[in-house]
Amino acid sequence: MVFPVDTAKTKMQTASSEDDKEKYSSVSKSISEVFQESGFAGLFRGCGPALLGSAPEAAIQMTAHDTTYGMLASMPHAPSIFVIQAIAGAAAGFFTILATNPLEVLKIRGQVSENSEKGSESKDGLVETLQILGLGGLFKGSLATWMRDIPFYAAYFPLYELGKEMVSQPLLAGLMAGVLATMLTLPADLIKTRIQAENLETDDETRSRSSWGGAGQLYPSKARRADRAAMIMAYSDMAGQQWQTLEQHIRTGSSETRTALSQWVEEGKKLVAERGLAGLYSGGSAGVMRKGAAMAISLSVYETLHDLAQAPLLLSQAAMTSGAQVAQEAAEIVQGVEGVVESMAALEVEVPAVIEAVGAVGQAGLAAAALL
Repeated sequence: MVFPVDTAKTKMQTASSEDDKEKYSSVSKSISEVFQESGFAGLFRGCGPALLGSAPEAAIQMTAHDTTYGMLASMPHAPSIFVIQAIAGAAAGFFTILATNPLEVLKIRGQVSENSEKGSESKDGLVETLQILGLGGLFKGSLATWMRDIPFYAAYFPLYELGKEMVSQPLLAGLMAGVLATMLTLPADLIKTRIQAENLETDDETRSRSSWGGAGQLYPSKARRADRAAMIMAYSDMAGQQWQTLEQHIRTGSSETRTALSQWVEEGKKLVAERGLAGLYSGGSAGVMRKGAAMAISLSVYETLHDLAQAPLLLSQAAMTSGAQVAQEAAEIVQGVEGVVESMAALEVEVPAVIEAVGAVGQAGLAAAALL
C-alpha cells in the first residue's frame, strides 16, 4: 500500500545529478517520473524482497522487544516503563538486522535499477541477484542500518507508549510515534540508502568475486529455471558454501567495523558538502509518510492479534477465578448453615433444662406458700 511512496523516497535520496535532483524533488514528481519511465510496475520494483522479508522482520523485531521488555519489567527494581521501552526498542533494532539488511539491499537494488533486467523483479531476477551479491553482499551497509534502526526503535516504542496515554486509538498513537521517530532518524536513513545503493552499476562479474565471496557461478542454469522453492534451496546452499569465508570476516570484524564507520561518517560529510544540512532530510516527507503509516498499521495489527491470542487464556483464567469465588462463597454458606444447626442443637439441650429449672422454682414457691 505504501510501497510507491518508499520508491519515491529512495529515488529522492539517491539522486546525484542536477537533472535527477530536479526530477525527483518531491514525492508526487518522483512517483510521476517513475510511472512515466517504467509504468505502474515500476512503482513496485523491489517490492518482492520487501514482501518476503517483512514477516521475518516483524517476527524478529517483536520477539526481541517483548523478550527484553519482559526481562526488564520483572526485575526487582525495574526502571520506568519509558526506559524499559527504550532499551527493548534498541534490542529490537539490533536483532532485526538479520532480516532488515538483506531486505533493504535487495529492495534498493530493485528501486534504483534503470530497467527490470538489472533489478530484482525480472524473471528469476531475485535468484540471480542473490547469486551475484553473495551472503556478504546482502549485509552490505549493515552498520549503517544499525545506525538507523537502533535509534529509531529506541525512540519509537517510548513514543508509542506515551501516545497511548494521550489518545485512546493505538493506530493513531502508532502513527504519531512513527512520524516523530522517523524525523529523528532521517539523516541516518539517507546515509544508509546511499551506502547500499552506491556502485550498483559495477559489473556483476566483479561483484561475484568480491572479498565476501560471490555465488554468481554456483547454479547458473538452475537459477534461470528456479521457482521460489528452488530459490530458497539455492540460497541455502550458497550460504553453506560461504560459511568459512564469513567466519574469516567475523574474526577480522573489528577492522571492518572501523572501515564501515569511517564510510558512514564520510558519506555524511559528503552529503552536507553537496546539499547542505537540509540535504540530510532529502526524501523526508516520503520517509515520514511511508514509515509512519507502516509502523502504525503493523503494531496495531500485532497488538490486536496478540490480544486475540490471549483471549482464550484470559477467559480460562476468568472462569477459574469465578469458579474459585463461587466455591469459596458456597463454603461460607455451608459454614453458616452448620453454625445454625449447632445453635439449634444447643437450644435443644438448653430448653429442657430451663423448663426443668422453672418447674423446680414453681414447686419451691408452692411449698413455701403451704408452710405459711
